Amino acid sequence: MNTHEYLKYYRELNGFTQEEIADKLYVTRQAVSKWERGESYPELENIILLSDLYDISIDQLVRGAQYLKKPFKIGERNPKLFILGTLGIGILYAITFGRFIAPWYSIGVFIFMTLMLFSMGKQGGIVINKNNLTIIEYKSFLEKIKSTFNGSRYSQTYRYDDVIKVKIVYAAYHRISPMDLKPDLFQFQVFTSDGRVFKQDMDSYVTEHFPIICDFLVKKDIDVEDSNNIIQLIVLGENIYDAMHPESR
Repeated sequence: MNTHEYLKYYRELNGFTQEEIADKLYVTRQAVSKWERGESYPELENIILLSDLYDISIDQLVRGAQYLKKPFKIGERNPKLFILGTLGIGILYAITFGRFIAPWYSIGVFIFMTLMLFSMGKQGGIVINKNNLTIIEYKSFLEKIKSTFNGSRYSQTYRYDDVIKVKIVYAAYHRISPMDLKPDLFQFQVFTSDGRVFKQDMDSYVTEHFPIICDFLVKKDIDVEDSNNIIQLIVLGENIYDAMHPESR
């Protein structure tokens, strides 16, 4: 991202229109528009005012994030909602059918459903830290169960020197009927120097901070491959699914 893109990104991130910024800086809306198109640049006084308004440093405003104040997580869902849902379903099941079938069968079904929802709720993830990147993987159903009860994480940490590149992959799936619910392929992939490739599923409601995170990785000399311009779509505030499915508009 370039300086003019940061100016637009932080304005939209803070919920301001170009007219509102123009009023606060006592300039015209056309001037703000030119800044964000890269046709001109704000004076130093206005850059200082913008950094104060957005509560960020001048360096971050014009060059992006140089560091992370806290870890950024991609994936790693928490199973608590699934657990609560399982308990609710189990109680409803027991009340409704418990009197008609053997108790041991009800208990068996309840345990089976609980374990299945544990598996669905406990997913791996990628944690982007200030000095390294942590991959969280669960290679088996048993590891997910153990992690849920003892709080452990099956993870591996890589220094940024050991990360070759990251890749944002989006492959649109064209549905053949309204009943076809197969999702699009949307992944954040990490390629490491030991030849491994970690693939983390994402969804179309990516956090607005994702472009800054990718820019942070670039500043760590990591190549960010984005052939579908997903980062640009997020910066522009567009819906990723709609952009990748123009026929559905």
